[in-house]
Amino acid sequence: MEFTQNFNKAAWRHFRAAQILYEQAGPSDRPGCVAVAGYLFGIAGELAVKELMRNSGMTPLSEAHRRDDPFFAHFPLLKTLLATAAGRRAGELRQLSEDPACLKIGTSRCGTHQPPKSIGLGLRLGKALPRN
Repeated sequence: MEFTQNFNKAAWRHFRAAQILYEQAGPSDRPGCVAVAGYLFGIAGELAVKELMRNSGMTPLSEAHRRDDPFFAHFPLLKTLLATAAGRRAGELRQLSEDPACLKIGTSRCGTHQPPKSIGLGLRLGKALPRN
């Protein structure tokens, strides 16, 4: 069985799971549930950004160049690679890479304190992602 990549569905699935975990965690469940929710928000943000990349006309690089391929990168490296993005939505992608509100995504300074901010980088531009 072969699986296809669907960044849009995966982004919304991770986002919904993170929301549920973050909002329903009781006092005895913290801080673990909040930390996991922050991680899931970050994954949802990565996936949303990758959907924006695909919508802009970007395509994955060959397997030999995966180390430099934004489609296989994670925060914070993904933000660095977006600085040279090309395609129809290149301006939006470069703007995401420069957004000071998103500088902490994927670092130890992000996550347990304000996990919903982890999603800001990708789903703030969620209007580009159809809801499933």
